[in-house]
Amino acid sequence: MKRMLLLLFSVFLIYLAGMYRYPALMALGVGQGLLLLFLVVQNCICGRRVQAAFGRENMAAVKGEPVSCGLTVRYSGKLPTGGMGFLIRYGYGEKKRRKRLYGKADGQAAFRIVPAYCGAVWLQLEGFWVYDYFSLGRVRKKAAQRMRVMVFPKEQALDIRFPEDGYGGNPESNQAGAVALSGGGDIFQVREYRMGDSARHLHWKLSARMGELLVKEREQEKRRQAVLVLDLEGYGENRQQGRDAFYELVSAVVLGLLRVREEVCARWRDGEGRTASMEIGQASQCRELLAKLYLTEAPGEGLSARSDTDFVLTMEPRLFQGGRELYRFSGEDLQEEMRKARILADG
Repeated sequence: MKRMLLLLFSVFLIYLAGMYRYPALMALGVGQGLLLLFLVVQNCICGRRVQAAFGRENMAAVKGEPVSCGLTVRYSGKLPTGGMGFLIRYGYGEKKRRKRLYGKADGQAAFRIVPAYCGAVWLQLEGFWVYDYFSLGRVRKKAAQRMRVMVFPKEQALDIRFPEDGYGGNPESNQAGAVALSGGGDIFQVREYRMGDSARHLHWKLSARMGELLVKEREQEKRRQAVLVLDLEGYGENRQQGRDAFYELVSAVVLGLLRVREEVCARWRDGEGRTASMEIGQASQCRELLAKLYLTEAPGEGLSARSDTDFVLTMEPRLFQGGRELYRFSGEDLQEEMRKARILADG
């Protein structure tokens, strides 16, 4: 706009100088025109010398807390430049918003967001502008820089209690699915084979029947590990708000189980319909699990429990153990609901 006004003013001065034959006005009008031409050339030259990109490709953030995403700008030219403008698209999934950001041509610019939901926020630098020293003109350059911000929930553990901890439970269900070893009397349960398991613990007959390798797990080992099945059926139809509640509960259930178990084995269907799993032994690994879920696209059919002691978390969201519903979350005030919930599970 400024450049257009300057051009019109120069033409007007040249017109007056020609009408009334004022050499001074003619010189002023021609000088302004040459200045404008110089600025256009300067913008083109400076634009080729400027590079802009996100400072990092990946970043972690906490839901509800502001996070600053830095843009690094490098200028290798010698001519003086003015400011810069950036066009950034950001958001969850396919729905993204556009925002303009302004900064300097040599240094850094910060793009600040406050993520409202858990999940992967994608930021894309679509283009930027380089202004001349007087901000009378600009030159635009396209860009295709991307950045990903993994937004995690605040750490909050569900209060999950087991009979051996002295809290109720169904004694009969504690032995559901358990088998006595011949000659020993030890109680064991079967689970899927994992790398590092000894071949001596394989359940050959059941493995042949089920079509996959299954391992016999003693009762003492079973108490050290809890199995959490993540039923992602309906994941694609859920809006970001529904997914956010599910992610919050995944974190709370895993952290709650780690308080009373040494390890949590999470199982779910990936984007290709295959069964994926991850063993979690520390609270910090919960973020790794969530990051894998964030990047899961269009999961296949749901996944059910293999044992009566397996926990199942659905998208509704509801928490089961085997076929028994432990808790149904309303999702209206999820943080307060998780804080007050007392869940009695079977051993």
